[in-house]
Amino acid sequence: MKIVVDLDQTLLDCTSKIYQISNRFLSGRYKKKLNFNVIDPNEKPKKFLRISSMQNADNYFEVENSVEVIKNWFNEGDEIILLSSRPNFSSLNSTILDWLGRFEMPYHRLIVHCSNKTLFCQKENVDVLIDNTYNVCKHAAKHNVNVIFYNPYTNRDIEEATTVKSWNEIAECVNNLKQNKSLN
Repeated sequence: MKIVVDLDQTLLDCTSKIYQISNRFLSGRYKKKLNFNVIDPNEKPKKFLRISSMQNADNYFEVENSVEVIKNWFNEGDEIILLSSRPNFSSLNSTILDWLGRFEMPYHRLIVHCSNKTLFCQKENVDVLIDNTYNVCKHAAKHNVNVIFYNPYTNRDIEEATTVKSWNEIAECVNNLKQNKSLN
């Protein structure tokens, strides 16, 4: 099964206020063209102006149970793609790679600066997208992408998607999808 997981506030969380403000500013914008960058974990970061605590892997934390669930899927043979619309700055990418390494997070591809997650999922023929951004999930679901809307903080639902509040619920939905080809 091909599983696409958003990074920010879905897989990992950050305590940085700059991060939280920039994430709100950058999320939910759609471009008709699909642009994205695949990150090579072996690439050395270029010198770049440090953006405060956004670039310190110690400021990023696991969203509860996310790492364990991803490791289980990876060990079961599922293809894990980590996907983000965050900008492609080598220093930020290095921070994410540090975080993924610290938690020994297995994945097949890390994609950043994705201009349209719906088009990416369609092009890659993914089985499910897991994301926390309302507009991203709503758009993808309307375009026939299986979506799990991770929304632990509000009661906002998306009619066309499955809304969950925990990674245990996400794991249950993906297991249902594996068995029945349906999220419910």
